[in-house]
Amino acid sequence: IGLLFRREIIMESFPNRILGTPSCRMTPSPNAISPLLFFLVLPAFVVPSSYGIEITVQPGVDLLPQALAKRRALGFKLEENVNIILEPGEHRLTTPLILGPEDGGDGSYEVKFYGENATISGGFKITGWNLQKGSKNIWEAPFPEVQHVNLTDIGPRMQMWRGTERLQLARSALLRYENCSREWIQFRATDVREEYYQQDDVLLVLYEKWVMDFNRIKTIVPENRTLFFSIPNFSPSDPDGGGSRYYILNAIEHLDEPGEFYMDTAKR
Repeated sequence: IGLLFRREIIMESFPNRILGTPSCRMTPSPNAISPLLFFLVLPAFVVPSSYGIEITVQPGVDLLPQALAKRRALGFKLEENVNIILEPGEHRLTTPLILGPEDGGDGSYEVKFYGENATISGGFKITGWNLQKGSKNIWEAPFPEVQHVNLTDIGPRMQMWRGTERLQLARSALLRYENCSREWIQFRATDVREEYYQQDDVLLVLYEKWVMDFNRIKTIVPENRTLFFSIPNFSPSDPDGGGSRYYILNAIEHLDEPGEFYMDTAKR
Protein backbone atom coordinates (compact mmCIF):
# COMPACT_ATOMS: atom_id res chain seq x y z
CA ILE A 1 0.00 0.00 0.00
CA GLY A 2 1.47 3.39 -0.76
CA LEU A 3 1.36 6.94 0.45
CA LEU A 4 2.46 10.04 -1.41
CA PHE A 5 4.05 13.14 -0.03
CA ARG A 6 6.88 15.60 -0.80
CA ARG A 7 10.15 15.04 1.11
CA GLU A 8 10.99 13.15 4.30
CA ILE A 9 8.25 13.80 6.83
CA ILE A 10 6.97 12.06 9.92
CA MET A 11 3.26 11.54 9.49
CA GLU A 12 0.37 10.37 11.63
CA SER A 13 -2.90 8.93 10.36
CA PHE A 14 -5.90 8.32 12.60
CA PRO A 15 -6.76 4.65 12.91
CA ASN A 16 -9.30 2.41 11.55
CA ARG A 17 -7.89 -0.94 10.16
CA ILE A 18 -4.93 -2.12 7.88
CA LEU A 19 -4.16 -4.46 4.99
CA GLY A 20 -0.81 -5.29 3.46
CA THR A 21 2.39 -3.25 3.69
CA PRO A 22 1.69 -0.01 1.87
CA SER A 23 4.17 2.49 0.65
CA CYS A 24 3.89 6.26 0.92
CA ARG A 25 4.87 9.09 -1.29
CA MET A 26 4.96 12.82 -0.58
CA THR A 27 5.83 16.46 -1.81
CA PRO A 28 9.13 18.45 -0.11
CA SER A 29 9.07 19.82 3.34
CA PRO A 30 12.27 20.56 5.29
CA ASN A 31 13.46 19.85 8.81
CA ALA A 32 11.88 16.42 9.16
CA ILE A 33 12.82 14.03 11.94
CA SER A 34 12.38 10.28 12.21
CA PRO A 35 11.96 9.17 15.82
CA LEU A 36 11.13 5.61 16.79
CA LEU A 37 8.44 5.11 19.40
CA PHE A 38 8.58 2.62 22.25
CA PHE A 39 5.71 2.07 24.64
CA LEU A 40 5.86 1.06 28.27
CA VAL A 41 2.54 -0.56 29.13
CA LEU A 42 1.60 -0.03 32.77
CA PRO A 43 -1.86 -0.50 34.29
CA ALA A 44 -4.12 2.34 35.35
CA PHE A 45 -4.69 2.37 39.10
CA VAL A 46 -7.12 4.11 41.45
CA VAL A 47 -5.88 6.12 44.43
CA PRO A 48 -8.25 7.95 46.82
CA SER A 49 -7.01 11.47 47.66
CA SER A 50 -8.17 14.52 49.56
CA TYR A 51 -9.50 15.90 46.28
CA GLY A 52 -11.46 12.79 45.40
CA ILE A 53 -10.58 9.54 43.67
CA GLU A 54 -7.59 9.66 41.32
CA ILE A 55 -7.36 7.29 38.37
CA THR A 56 -3.83 7.54 37.02
CA VAL A 57 -3.11 6.50 33.43
CA GLN A 58 0.47 5.75 32.39
CA PRO A 59 1.54 6.22 28.73
CA GLY A 60 0.94 3.10 26.69
CA VAL A 61 -1.46 1.37 24.35
CA ASP A 62 -5.20 1.27 25.09
CA LEU A 63 -4.80 2.12 28.78
CA LEU A 64 -7.18 5.08 28.72
CA PRO A 65 -10.22 2.82 28.03
CA GLN A 66 -9.13 0.76 31.05
CA ALA A 67 -9.22 3.92 33.16
CA LEU A 68 -12.74 4.67 31.96
CA ALA A 69 -13.75 1.13 32.89
CA LYS A 70 -12.56 1.84 36.43
CA ARG A 71 -14.66 5.01 36.48
CA ARG A 72 -17.74 3.05 35.35
CA ALA A 73 -17.11 0.43 38.00
CA LEU A 74 -17.70 3.14 40.62
CA GLY A 75 -21.33 3.36 39.48
CA PHE A 76 -23.37 6.32 38.30
CA LYS A 77 -23.99 7.68 41.82
CA LEU A 78 -20.62 9.00 43.00
CA GLU A 79 -19.56 9.61 46.59
CA GLU A 80 -16.73 12.00 45.67
CA ASN A 81 -15.10 13.65 42.66
CA VAL A 82 -13.16 11.49 40.20
CA ASN A 83 -9.94 12.80 38.61
CA ILE A 84 -8.51 10.89 35.64
CA ILE A 85 -4.86 11.91 35.35
CA LEU A 86 -2.90 11.22 32.16
CA GLU A 87 0.81 11.00 32.88
CA PRO A 88 3.19 12.75 30.40
CA GLY A 89 3.78 10.81 27.21
CA GLU A 90 1.79 9.27 24.36
CA HIS A 91 -1.46 7.46 25.11
CA ARG A 92 -2.21 5.37 22.03
CA LEU A 93 -5.62 4.09 20.97
CA THR A 94 -6.33 1.23 18.58
CA THR A 95 -10.11 1.77 18.64
CA PRO A 96 -12.27 4.91 18.95
CA LEU A 97 -12.68 6.29 22.46
CA ILE A 98 -16.40 6.73 23.15
CA LEU A 99 -17.57 8.76 26.14
CA GLY A 100 -21.12 8.39 27.47
CA PRO A 101 -23.18 9.53 30.47
CA GLU A 102 -21.68 6.71 32.53
CA ASP A 103 -18.25 8.37 32.19
CA GLY A 104 -19.32 11.75 33.61
CA GLY A 105 -20.45 13.16 36.93
CA ASP A 106 -23.80 12.68 38.63
CA GLY A 107 -24.72 16.30 39.33
CA SER A 108 -23.24 16.25 42.83
CA TYR A 109 -19.71 15.17 41.99
CA GLU A 110 -17.58 15.72 38.90
CA VAL A 111 -15.34 13.64 36.67
CA LYS A 112 -12.38 15.60 35.32
CA PHE A 113 -9.50 14.71 33.02
CA TYR A 114 -6.05 16.16 33.64
CA GLY A 115 -2.84 15.85 31.69
CA GLU A 116 0.40 17.78 31.22
CA ASN A 117 2.45 17.01 28.11
CA ALA A 118 0.14 14.05 27.49
CA THR A 119 -0.94 13.19 23.95
CA ILE A 120 -3.86 10.93 22.99
CA SER A 121 -3.20 9.50 19.53
CA GLY A 122 -4.65 6.89 17.23
CA GLY A 123 -1.96 7.52 14.63
CA PHE A 124 1.28 5.81 13.69
CA LYS A 125 4.67 7.07 12.56
CA ILE A 126 5.87 6.66 8.99
CA THR A 127 9.64 6.67 8.45
CA GLY A 128 12.14 5.52 5.85
CA TRP A 129 11.46 8.16 3.18
CA ASN A 130 13.34 7.95 -0.12
CA LEU A 131 13.20 10.04 -3.25
CA GLN A 132 10.99 8.29 -5.78
CA LYS A 133 12.90 6.94 -8.75
CA GLY A 134 12.83 9.41 -11.63
CA SER A 135 11.35 12.22 -9.51
CA LYS A 136 12.89 15.42 -8.16
CA ASN A 137 10.34 16.16 -5.48
CA ILE A 138 8.20 13.08 -4.77
CA TRP A 139 9.23 11.05 -1.75
CA GLU A 140 7.87 7.66 -0.80
CA ALA A 141 7.98 5.37 2.21
CA PRO A 142 6.50 1.99 3.19
CA PHE A 143 3.78 1.78 5.79
CA PRO A 144 4.68 0.06 9.04
CA GLU A 145 2.90 -3.08 10.11
CA VAL A 146 -0.06 -1.66 12.05
CA GLN A 147 -2.71 -4.31 12.55
CA HIS A 148 -5.51 -2.02 13.74
CA VAL A 149 -5.66 0.10 10.55
CA ASN A 150 -7.36 -1.10 7.36
CA LEU A 151 -6.24 1.12 4.50
CA THR A 152 -8.71 -0.46 2.09
CA ASP A 153 -11.18 1.84 3.86
CA ILE A 154 -11.01 5.43 2.60
CA GLY A 155 -11.49 6.96 6.05
CA PRO A 156 -8.03 6.30 7.53
CA ARG A 157 -6.41 7.56 4.32
CA MET A 158 -7.81 11.09 4.56
CA GLN A 159 -5.59 12.46 7.34
CA MET A 160 -1.86 12.86 7.75
CA TRP A 161 0.02 15.12 10.14
CA ARG A 162 3.50 16.56 10.50
CA GLY A 163 3.65 17.39 14.18
CA THR A 164 0.60 19.58 14.79
CA GLU A 165 0.26 20.51 11.11
CA ARG A 166 -2.47 18.76 9.18
CA LEU A 167 -1.39 18.00 5.61
CA GLN A 168 -3.49 18.23 2.47
CA LEU A 169 -4.77 15.14 0.70
CA ALA A 170 -3.91 15.52 -3.01
CA ARG A 171 -6.62 17.61 -4.66
CA SER A 172 -7.40 19.72 -7.69
CA ALA A 173 -7.94 23.45 -7.74
CA LEU A 174 -11.46 24.71 -7.06
CA LEU A 175 -13.55 24.04 -10.18
CA ARG A 176 -17.01 24.99 -11.47
CA TYR A 177 -19.42 22.79 -13.36
CA GLU A 178 -21.66 24.13 -16.13
CA ASN A 179 -24.76 22.08 -15.44
CA CYS A 180 -25.87 19.40 -12.99
CA SER A 181 -28.58 17.09 -11.71
CA ARG A 182 -28.87 14.67 -8.80
CA GLU A 183 -26.95 12.11 -10.90
CA TRP A 184 -24.27 14.04 -12.78
CA ILE A 185 -22.38 17.26 -13.45
CA GLN A 186 -21.28 18.67 -16.77
CA PHE A 187 -17.71 19.87 -16.38
CA ARG A 188 -15.70 22.43 -18.29
CA ALA A 189 -13.39 21.34 -21.09
CA THR A 190 -10.17 20.22 -19.36
CA ASP A 191 -11.24 20.17 -15.70
CA VAL A 192 -11.81 16.40 -15.44
CA ARG A 193 -9.63 13.66 -16.90
CA GLU A 194 -10.99 10.82 -18.99
CA GLU A 195 -9.82 8.39 -16.30
CA TYR A 196 -8.03 8.49 -12.93
CA TYR A 197 -5.58 6.15 -11.26
CA GLN A 198 -7.52 3.99 -8.76
CA GLN A 199 -10.64 5.85 -9.83
CA ASP A 200 -12.89 4.03 -7.36
CA ASP A 201 -11.08 5.86 -4.55
CA VAL A 202 -11.18 9.32 -6.12
CA LEU A 203 -13.61 11.64 -4.31
CA LEU A 204 -15.71 14.52 -5.58
CA VAL A 205 -16.32 17.31 -3.11
CA LEU A 206 -19.35 19.33 -4.25
CA TYR A 207 -20.54 22.48 -2.53
CA GLU A 208 -24.22 22.70 -1.71
CA LYS A 209 -25.96 25.69 -0.14
CA TRP A 210 -24.82 25.01 3.43
CA VAL A 211 -22.75 21.85 3.24
CA MET A 212 -20.25 19.95 1.15
CA ASP A 213 -21.22 16.66 -0.45
CA PHE A 214 -18.69 13.84 -0.81
CA ASN A 215 -19.30 11.45 -3.69
CA ARG A 216 -17.41 9.08 -5.96
CA ILE A 217 -17.13 8.69 -9.70
CA LYS A 218 -19.35 6.16 -11.41
CA THR A 219 -18.57 7.03 -15.04
CA ILE A 220 -16.88 9.82 -16.99
CA VAL A 221 -18.19 10.50 -20.50
CA PRO A 222 -15.62 12.76 -22.20
CA GLU A 223 -17.69 13.23 -25.36
CA ASN A 224 -20.29 15.39 -23.63
CA ARG A 225 -18.13 16.33 -20.61
CA THR A 226 -20.38 14.53 -18.12
CA LEU A 227 -19.39 12.90 -14.86
CA PHE A 228 -21.91 10.54 -13.22
CA PHE A 229 -21.95 10.08 -9.45
CA SER A 230 -21.61 6.74 -7.76
CA ILE A 231 -24.45 7.73 -5.41
CA PRO A 232 -27.10 9.83 -7.22
CA ASN A 233 -28.15 12.00 -4.30
CA PHE A 234 -26.63 15.41 -5.05
CA SER A 235 -28.82 18.38 -4.13
CA PRO A 236 -27.75 21.09 -6.59
CA SER A 237 -27.47 24.67 -5.37
CA ASP A 238 -28.14 27.84 -7.25
CA PRO A 239 -25.10 28.32 -9.55
CA ASP A 240 -25.47 32.09 -9.20
CA GLY A 241 -25.10 31.70 -5.45
CA GLY A 242 -21.74 29.96 -5.75
CA GLY A 243 -23.20 26.46 -5.61
CA SER A 244 -21.49 25.30 -8.81
CA ARG A 245 -18.13 24.83 -7.07
CA TYR A 246 -16.44 21.46 -6.65
CA TYR A 247 -13.01 19.85 -6.56
CA ILE A 248 -11.43 16.44 -7.02
CA LEU A 249 -9.85 14.84 -3.96
CA ASN A 250 -7.58 11.84 -3.33
CA ALA A 251 -6.24 11.73 -6.89
CA ILE A 252 -2.54 11.03 -7.51
CA GLU A 253 -2.79 13.15 -10.64
CA HIS A 254 -3.15 16.20 -8.38
CA LEU A 255 -0.13 15.47 -6.19
CA ASP A 256 1.55 18.69 -7.28
CA GLU A 257 1.91 20.98 -4.24
CA PRO A 258 4.40 20.84 -1.33
CA GLY A 259 2.89 19.11 1.68
CA GLU A 260 0.27 17.15 -0.27
CA PHE A 261 0.07 13.38 0.20
CA TYR A 262 -1.50 10.32 -1.40
CA MET A 263 -1.81 6.75 -0.13
CA ASP A 264 -1.32 4.21 -2.90
CA THR A 265 -3.21 1.11 -1.80
CA ALA A 266 -2.37 -0.71 -5.06
CA LYS A 267 1.37 -0.60 -4.47
CA ARG A 268 2.91 -3.44 -2.50
